[in-house]
Amino acid sequence: MLDKDYIIKPALSVEVEVYSKQYINVGGAVMEPGRKELPVDRKIDIMDALSMGRGFSPKADKNEIFLRRKGQTVKYTKRQLDQLFEKGERIIIEPDDNIDVKEAIF
Repeated sequence: MLDKDYIIKPALSVEVEVYSKQYINVGGAVMEPGRKELPVDRKIDIMDALSMGRGFSPKADKNEIFLRRKGQTVKYTKRQLDQLFEKGERIIIEPDDNIDVKEAIF
């Protein structure tokens, strides 16, 4: 209906009412494991994602942090993640990522 003979110089405006929600899973030895909604206004890194699970539980093995993405698994340690952060590098989380912290074996 916005054909050239109907309206001259049509202008449209679009308002986004709701963004499509995207999620990650944070599991294992964190205080509140589960499915977490990603913020729409900013990117988060792996440490932000762990904080969404309220951080490490007392039983967490901080040398066994696994990121599973699209069939690939990468292991990190808290120390590695801290060193990357100090260098200004971040492991950015993507929708459907799974983060798993193993429990320490005493």
